Amino acid sequence: MNGTGILIVEDEVLIAMGIQQKLEKFGYHVVGIASSGEAALALVIEHQPELILMDIVIEGSMDGIETAQKIQEQFGIPVIFLTAYSDEKNLRRAKFTDPSAYLLKPYSERELEITIELALHRVQMSNRLENQQRWYATILKSLGEAIITFDTKQTVLYMNPAAEALVNRQLSGSLGKELSLCCQLESEKGPVDLQKCLQKVFGKGSRVQMANLRLTDDPAKSVVDLSIVPIKGEDGGIKGGAMVLHDKTETKRLLKKLDRHLEPDSRDLLTYREKQVLDYMVQGQATKQLADTL
Repeated sequence: MNGTGILIVEDEVLIAMGIQQKLEKFGYHVVGIASSGEAALALVIEHQPELILMDIVIEGSMDGIETAQKIQEQFGIPVIFLTAYSDEKNLRRAKFTDPSAYLLKPYSERELEITIELALHRVQMSNRLENQQRWYATILKSLGEAIITFDTKQTVLYMNPAAEALVNRQLSGSLGKELSLCCQLESEKGPVDLQKCLQKVFGKGSRVQMANLRLTDDPAKSVVDLSIVPIKGEDGGIKGGAMVLHDKTETKRLLKKLDRHLEPDSRDLLTYREKQVLDYMVQGQATKQLADTL
Protein backbone atom coordinates (compact mmCIF):
# COMPACT_ATOMS: atom_id res chain seq x y z
CA MET A 1 0.00 0.00 0.00
CA ASN A 2 2.87 2.43 0.82
CA GLY A 3 3.85 4.57 -2.14
CA THR A 4 0.49 4.32 -3.92
CA GLY A 5 0.05 7.58 -5.83
CA ILE A 6 -3.15 9.54 -5.21
CA LEU A 7 -4.24 12.80 -6.82
CA ILE A 8 -6.43 15.25 -4.88
CA VAL A 9 -8.82 17.46 -6.87
CA GLU A 10 -10.19 20.11 -4.50
CA ASP A 11 -10.40 23.88 -4.89
CA GLU A 12 -10.53 24.64 -1.15
CA VAL A 13 -6.85 24.84 -0.18
CA LEU A 14 -7.27 24.13 3.52
CA ILE A 15 -9.53 21.12 2.84
CA ALA A 16 -7.06 19.78 0.24
CA MET A 17 -4.14 20.13 2.65
CA GLY A 18 -6.13 18.36 5.35
CA ILE A 19 -6.84 15.45 3.00
CA GLN A 20 -3.16 15.31 2.03
CA GLN A 21 -2.10 15.03 5.68
CA LYS A 22 -4.56 12.17 6.21
CA LEU A 23 -3.38 10.31 3.12
CA GLU A 24 0.27 10.63 4.10
CA LYS A 25 -0.64 9.38 7.57
CA PHE A 26 -2.26 6.32 5.92
CA GLY A 27 0.99 5.71 4.04
CA TYR A 28 -0.03 6.96 0.57
CA HIS A 29 1.90 9.31 -1.71
CA VAL A 30 0.05 12.45 -2.85
CA VAL A 31 1.25 13.19 -6.39
CA GLY A 32 -0.36 16.63 -6.41
CA ILE A 33 -3.34 18.86 -5.66
CA ALA A 34 -5.47 20.32 -8.46
CA SER A 35 -8.12 23.00 -8.08
CA SER A 36 -9.61 22.62 -11.57
CA GLY A 37 -10.41 19.91 -14.08
CA GLU A 38 -7.80 21.19 -16.52
CA ALA A 39 -5.10 21.11 -13.84
CA ALA A 40 -6.22 17.62 -12.80
CA LEU A 41 -5.84 16.28 -16.35
CA ALA A 42 -2.35 17.78 -16.61
CA LEU A 43 -1.29 16.12 -13.34
CA VAL A 44 -2.78 12.80 -14.42
CA ILE A 45 -0.72 12.88 -17.61
CA GLU A 46 2.42 13.78 -15.68
CA HIS A 47 2.14 11.40 -12.70
CA GLN A 48 -0.30 8.60 -13.69
CA PRO A 49 -1.75 8.18 -10.15
CA GLU A 50 -3.39 4.93 -9.05
CA LEU A 51 -6.41 6.74 -7.54
CA ILE A 52 -8.08 10.18 -7.62
CA LEU A 53 -10.05 11.88 -4.85
CA MET A 54 -12.42 14.27 -6.63
CA ASP A 55 -14.65 17.05 -5.34
CA ILE A 56 -17.64 17.75 -7.58
CA VAL A 57 -17.63 21.55 -7.30
CA ILE A 58 -14.23 22.79 -8.51
CA GLU A 59 -12.79 25.72 -10.44
CA GLY A 60 -12.63 25.92 -14.23
CA SER A 61 -14.96 25.10 -17.11
CA MET A 62 -15.48 21.47 -16.02
CA ASP A 63 -16.93 20.28 -12.74
CA GLY A 64 -15.63 17.17 -10.95
CA ILE A 65 -18.04 14.81 -12.70
CA GLU A 66 -17.06 16.00 -16.18
CA THR A 67 -13.40 15.81 -15.22
CA ALA A 68 -13.82 12.27 -13.86
CA GLN A 69 -15.54 11.21 -17.08
CA LYS A 70 -12.65 12.48 -19.22
CA ILE A 71 -10.10 10.79 -16.95
CA GLN A 72 -11.99 7.49 -17.11
CA GLU A 73 -12.29 7.64 -20.89
CA GLN A 74 -8.63 8.49 -21.49
CA PHE A 75 -6.81 6.79 -18.62
CA GLY A 76 -9.19 4.44 -16.78
CA ILE A 77 -7.99 5.66 -13.36
CA PRO A 78 -10.50 5.02 -10.54
CA VAL A 79 -12.15 8.01 -8.90
CA ILE A 80 -13.65 8.54 -5.44
CA PHE A 81 -16.01 11.51 -5.17
CA LEU A 82 -15.63 13.50 -1.95
CA THR A 83 -18.53 15.93 -1.90
CA ALA A 84 -21.13 17.68 0.22
CA TYR A 85 -23.71 17.25 -2.55
CA SER A 86 -26.06 14.28 -2.36
CA ASP A 87 -28.88 15.50 -4.64
CA GLU A 88 -30.38 13.04 -7.10
CA LYS A 89 -29.18 14.94 -10.19
CA ASN A 90 -25.51 14.80 -9.20
CA LEU A 91 -25.82 11.18 -8.10
CA ARG A 92 -27.24 10.22 -11.50
CA ARG A 93 -24.48 12.08 -13.34
CA ALA A 94 -21.77 10.63 -11.13
CA LYS A 95 -23.08 7.10 -11.63
CA PHE A 96 -22.26 7.20 -15.35
CA THR A 97 -18.57 7.77 -14.58
CA ASP A 98 -18.52 4.45 -12.69
CA PRO A 99 -16.88 5.87 -9.54
CA SER A 100 -15.20 3.60 -7.04
CA ALA A 101 -17.06 5.36 -4.21
CA TYR A 102 -19.16 8.43 -3.39
CA LEU A 103 -18.20 9.74 0.06
CA LEU A 104 -20.32 12.54 1.56
CA LYS A 105 -18.79 15.34 3.61
CA PRO A 106 -18.30 15.48 6.51
CA TYR A 107 -16.69 12.05 6.75
CA SER A 108 -14.47 10.58 9.42
CA GLU A 109 -10.81 9.77 8.96
CA ARG A 110 -11.58 6.08 9.32
CA GLU A 111 -14.32 6.25 6.66
CA LEU A 112 -11.85 7.82 4.24
CA GLU A 113 -9.21 5.21 4.96
CA ILE A 114 -11.60 2.28 4.49
CA THR A 115 -13.08 3.78 1.31
CA ILE A 116 -9.63 4.17 -0.24
CA GLU A 117 -8.57 0.65 0.77
CA LEU A 118 -11.71 -0.87 -0.76
CA ALA A 119 -11.33 1.17 -3.96
CA LEU A 120 -7.71 0.10 -4.44
CA HIS A 121 -8.63 -3.53 -3.68
CA ARG A 122 -11.38 -3.36 -6.30
CA VAL A 123 -8.88 -2.04 -8.87
CA GLN A 124 -6.42 -4.79 -7.97
CA MET A 125 -9.04 -7.49 -8.44
CA SER A 126 -10.23 -5.93 -11.69
CA ASN A 127 -6.68 -5.80 -13.09
CA ARG A 128 -6.09 -9.41 -12.06
CA LEU A 129 -9.29 -10.49 -13.84
CA GLU A 130 -8.34 -8.55 -16.97
CA ASN A 131 -4.91 -10.18 -17.01
CA GLN A 132 -6.46 -13.64 -16.63
CA GLN A 133 -8.90 -12.95 -19.44
CA ARG A 134 -6.03 -11.76 -21.61
CA TRP A 135 -4.07 -14.95 -20.92
CA TYR A 136 -7.07 -17.16 -21.59
CA ALA A 137 -7.83 -15.35 -24.84
CA THR A 138 -4.21 -15.75 -25.98
CA ILE A 139 -4.23 -19.45 -25.13
CA LEU A 140 -7.54 -20.06 -26.92
CA LYS A 141 -6.34 -18.20 -30.01
CA SER A 142 -3.17 -20.27 -30.20
CA LEU A 143 -4.86 -23.65 -29.90
CA GLY A 144 -5.33 -25.61 -33.09
CA GLU A 145 -8.67 -27.00 -31.90
CA ALA A 146 -11.83 -25.11 -32.84
CA ILE A 147 -13.31 -23.64 -29.66
CA ILE A 148 -16.59 -21.77 -29.16
CA THR A 149 -17.66 -20.51 -25.75
CA PHE A 150 -21.22 -19.53 -24.82
CA ASP A 151 -23.30 -18.45 -21.83
CA THR A 152 -26.23 -20.20 -20.15
CA LYS A 153 -28.58 -18.53 -22.65
CA GLN A 154 -26.72 -20.47 -25.36
CA THR A 155 -25.44 -17.29 -27.01
CA VAL A 156 -21.92 -17.16 -28.43
CA LEU A 157 -19.32 -15.30 -26.32
CA TYR A 158 -16.10 -16.24 -28.12
CA MET A 159 -14.84 -18.14 -31.13
CA ASN A 160 -11.14 -18.72 -31.75
CA PRO A 161 -9.56 -18.47 -35.24
CA ALA A 162 -9.63 -22.26 -35.70
CA ALA A 163 -13.38 -22.27 -35.06
CA GLU A 164 -13.92 -19.33 -37.43
CA ALA A 165 -12.17 -21.26 -40.20
CA LEU A 166 -13.95 -24.54 -39.49
CA VAL A 167 -17.53 -23.23 -39.26
CA ASN A 168 -16.85 -20.52 -41.86
CA ARG A 169 -18.11 -17.70 -39.64
CA GLN A 170 -16.48 -14.60 -38.17
CA LEU A 171 -16.48 -13.91 -34.44
CA SER A 172 -17.74 -10.36 -35.04
CA GLY A 173 -20.84 -11.68 -36.80
CA SER A 174 -21.46 -14.49 -34.31
CA LEU A 175 -21.26 -12.67 -30.95
CA GLY A 176 -24.60 -12.72 -29.16
CA LYS A 177 -26.15 -15.14 -31.62
CA GLU A 178 -27.59 -18.51 -30.64
CA LEU A 179 -25.00 -21.27 -30.75
CA SER A 180 -27.19 -23.60 -32.84
CA LEU A 181 -27.38 -20.93 -35.57
CA CYS A 182 -23.60 -20.65 -35.79
CA CYS A 183 -22.77 -24.34 -35.74
CA GLN A 184 -25.04 -27.04 -37.13
CA LEU A 185 -23.96 -30.67 -36.97
CA GLU A 186 -25.27 -33.97 -38.22
CA SER A 187 -24.50 -37.62 -37.61
CA GLU A 188 -25.31 -40.66 -39.70
CA LYS A 189 -28.69 -40.74 -37.95
CA GLY A 190 -29.55 -37.12 -38.77
CA PRO A 191 -29.18 -33.59 -37.32
CA VAL A 192 -27.57 -33.28 -33.89
CA ASP A 193 -29.94 -31.71 -31.34
CA LEU A 194 -27.65 -29.14 -29.69
CA GLN A 195 -30.48 -27.99 -27.43
CA LYS A 196 -30.71 -31.46 -25.92
CA CYS A 197 -26.91 -31.61 -25.52
CA LEU A 198 -26.82 -28.25 -23.76
CA GLN A 199 -29.64 -29.24 -21.42
CA LYS A 200 -27.45 -32.10 -20.25
CA VAL A 201 -24.44 -29.79 -19.86
CA PHE A 202 -26.32 -27.11 -17.93
CA GLY A 203 -28.77 -29.34 -16.10
CA LYS A 204 -26.40 -32.03 -14.86
CA GLY A 205 -23.05 -30.34 -15.34
CA SER A 206 -22.06 -33.27 -17.53
CA ARG A 207 -19.72 -33.43 -20.49
CA VAL A 208 -21.17 -34.33 -23.88
CA GLN A 209 -19.00 -36.12 -26.43
CA MET A 210 -19.88 -37.31 -29.92
CA ALA A 211 -17.68 -38.67 -32.71
CA ASN A 212 -17.68 -38.61 -36.51
CA LEU A 213 -20.07 -35.71 -37.05
CA ARG A 214 -20.32 -33.46 -40.06
CA LEU A 215 -20.83 -29.71 -40.32
CA THR A 216 -24.16 -29.25 -42.12
CA ASP A 217 -23.27 -25.93 -43.78
CA ASP A 218 -19.78 -27.03 -44.82
CA PRO A 219 -19.57 -27.82 -48.56
CA ALA A 220 -16.55 -30.03 -47.83
CA LYS A 221 -18.57 -31.88 -45.14
CA SER A 222 -15.70 -31.86 -42.65
CA VAL A 223 -15.64 -34.76 -40.19
CA VAL A 224 -15.37 -33.62 -36.57
CA ASP A 225 -15.45 -34.96 -33.04
CA LEU A 226 -17.53 -32.89 -30.65
CA SER A 227 -16.97 -32.22 -26.96
CA ILE A 228 -19.11 -29.81 -24.89
CA VAL A 229 -18.11 -29.06 -21.31
CA PRO A 230 -19.62 -26.76 -18.65
CA ILE A 231 -17.69 -23.74 -17.43
CA LYS A 232 -18.10 -23.12 -13.72
CA GLY A 233 -17.56 -19.99 -11.64
CA GLU A 234 -15.74 -19.71 -8.34
CA ASP A 235 -19.00 -20.45 -6.53
CA GLY A 236 -19.34 -23.74 -8.36
CA GLY A 237 -22.32 -22.57 -10.40
CA ILE A 238 -22.39 -23.10 -14.15
CA LYS A 239 -21.70 -19.84 -16.00
CA GLY A 240 -21.64 -21.20 -19.53
CA GLY A 241 -19.95 -23.81 -21.67
CA ALA A 242 -17.27 -24.52 -24.22
CA MET A 243 -17.67 -26.45 -27.45
CA VAL A 244 -14.52 -28.08 -28.80
CA LEU A 245 -14.50 -29.36 -32.37
CA HIS A 246 -11.65 -31.62 -33.46
CA ASP A 247 -11.36 -31.73 -37.26
CA LYS A 248 -10.83 -35.36 -38.32
CA THR A 249 -11.08 -34.79 -42.06
CA GLU A 250 -7.33 -35.21 -42.57
CA THR A 251 -7.31 -38.22 -40.27
CA LYS A 252 -10.03 -39.93 -42.29
CA ARG A 253 -8.13 -39.31 -45.50
CA LEU A 254 -4.96 -40.75 -44.02
CA LEU A 255 -6.72 -43.88 -42.81
CA LYS A 256 -8.08 -44.50 -46.30
CA LYS A 257 -4.61 -44.04 -47.72
CA LEU A 258 -3.15 -46.47 -45.19
CA ASP A 259 -5.74 -49.06 -46.11
CA ARG A 260 -4.31 -49.06 -49.62
CA HIS A 261 -0.75 -49.49 -48.37
CA LEU A 262 -0.58 -52.34 -45.90
CA GLU A 263 3.03 -53.31 -46.57
CA PRO A 264 5.47 -52.93 -43.65
CA ASP A 265 7.21 -50.02 -45.33
CA SER A 266 3.94 -48.31 -46.24
CA ARG A 267 4.75 -45.46 -43.87
CA ASP A 268 7.49 -44.32 -46.28
CA LEU A 269 4.79 -43.54 -48.83
CA LEU A 270 3.41 -40.80 -46.63
CA THR A 271 4.44 -37.16 -46.86
CA TYR A 272 6.11 -35.42 -43.93
CA ARG A 273 2.87 -33.60 -43.09
CA GLU A 274 0.94 -36.87 -43.18
CA LYS A 275 3.44 -38.49 -40.81
CA GLN A 276 2.93 -35.61 -38.40
CA VAL A 277 -0.83 -36.06 -38.46
CA LEU A 278 -0.47 -39.80 -38.00
CA ASP A 279 1.79 -39.29 -34.98
CA TYR A 280 -0.81 -36.90 -33.62
CA MET A 281 -3.45 -39.61 -33.95
CA VAL A 282 -1.30 -42.17 -32.17
CA GLN A 283 -0.63 -39.85 -29.24
CA GLY A 284 -4.36 -39.47 -28.59
CA GLN A 285 -7.12 -37.03 -29.29
CA ALA A 286 -6.35 -33.46 -28.27
CA THR A 287 -10.06 -32.80 -27.96
CA LYS A 288 -10.34 -35.00 -24.88
CA GLN A 289 -7.14 -33.56 -23.38
CA LEU A 290 -8.43 -30.02 -23.77
CA ALA A 291 -11.87 -30.90 -22.42
CA ASP A 292 -10.23 -32.37 -19.31
CA THR A 293 -8.60 -29.01 -18.56
CA LEU A 294 -11.73 -26.87 -18.89
